[in-house]
Amino acid sequence: WKDRSTIGWSVVGHEEKGSIHIAPSMEEVSLKIHRVSLLGELRLNDVLEDMYDKPLDLMTFGMFCEAERSKEHLAFILTVRMFEKLAKDLSEDEYEYFVNEICNLYIKVGSELEINISYKNRLRLMEQVKATLKAKDRDSSLFGPTYRETYRMIERDTFLRFKQLAALQECVVEARKAALWCFCREKGPTCGSFFKIPNPTNVLHYRLYRLIASILNTIALFVYGFHGPAHIGYLCLFLNLGGLLLRAICGPRLDPFSFLVLFVLEPFIRHFNIAETKFVSNKSRRWGEGMSAVWTALVIVSVYFQFDIGVYVLAISQTLTGYVHAFTDDK
Repeated sequence: WKDRSTIGWSVVGHEEKGSIHIAPSMEEVSLKIHRVSLLGELRLNDVLEDMYDKPLDLMTFGMFCEAERSKEHLAFILTVRMFEKLAKDLSEDEYEYFVNEICNLYIKVGSELEINISYKNRLRLMEQVKATLKAKDRDSSLFGPTYRETYRMIERDTFLRFKQLAALQECVVEARKAALWCFCREKGPTCGSFFKIPNPTNVLHYRLYRLIASILNTIALFVYGFHGPAHIGYLCLFLNLGGLLLRAICGPRLDPFSFLVLFVLEPFIRHFNIAETKFVSNKSRRWGEGMSAVWTALVIVSVYFQFDIGVYVLAISQTLTGYVHAFTDDK
């Protein structure tokens, strides 16, 4: 693509002897794929972006597609994705050349890598290609409908089998479903499920909880240090204490800060790709939230009895620790 001398995408995983193309068998591919545990959802788009290590990488998936005799669909998807990125930078002649090459390679009946799409969509695409080239319009989304049809087909067929072969899906208690305990359930709610803490812990959620708690502590410290309205300081501390206790008892189900994190802050962060989502096994999370609640309770007692040393030592240490956890990856 850099020198624009060729069109298409080389599907990996094959060997050539002379002029004979030898595709790997399913048995050969299976031997090279070791099943791995996967937390969360394995998405086709992430595999196409080559975001995973082996055996969930693009190269292994390419071998799998070739063994499944569906390499033309993967090649078409990757080619169109690259074409959409480069279309606006192509001259009119280059644009026309590449569009014709894609059609001759993937769309034309009997072509070398003809993809399996409906006759109606194939005919519609060819007519649209003629109209676009005649109007000299460099439309980067020209192959969009065909791309989506092919994407859905490979996602529901080849990719589904690839996931079953390569990824060992683990049952993960998602924080959002845990928060909406009364609605997101397959069976009726039970006391045991209500008090269950999501595990593994979403690191982004944990850091946001710590950030909110540290901000509340900071406000309370300023109010106490500068003799501001006492009710504001107490409100911040009791909000902090309540959130910690509720998360220690029943996870995110009753804590208002959890709903703020899960349904407002995290979607915002993920939308702008500010931080990546990580998971860590944290079976002692209930204990940690409980100890933080005890620490906050000691701060409240110190404030009530105006024990200045206790207030500053306890509150400042807790606040600084919270900021450290909020802005660094907690181990």
